[in-house]
Amino acid sequence: IIWGIGMFLDSLVGDACWRAKYAQDLGGNPIPFAILEEEINSTHPFEVFKLRAMLAVSYFEKALYELPEEKVTAEKIQSLADEIESKIQGGLSP
Repeated sequence: IIWGIGMFLDSLVGDACWRAKYAQDLGGNPIPFAILEEEINSTHPFEVFKLRAMLAVSYFEKALYELPEEKVTAEKIQSLADEIESKIQGGLSP
């Protein structure tokens, strides 16, 4: 539950509508929309990478649980993780 709340709060404070309404400087002035717009335009195209990284965990777990017990080795787990990551994310993380 705490993980879900943390993700919710992260998404809330990153939301442009929320920030335009509630985020203020020390003088009580809202963030200028031009700044919010610039941030959205520069980061939004890359948001899919975060989603793919989260999805890769579920797909890896599914593949791991479907693996016959006699094939579960450290090397197989690592190669399975690499395979899923490459398939879902388009390559291995640094």
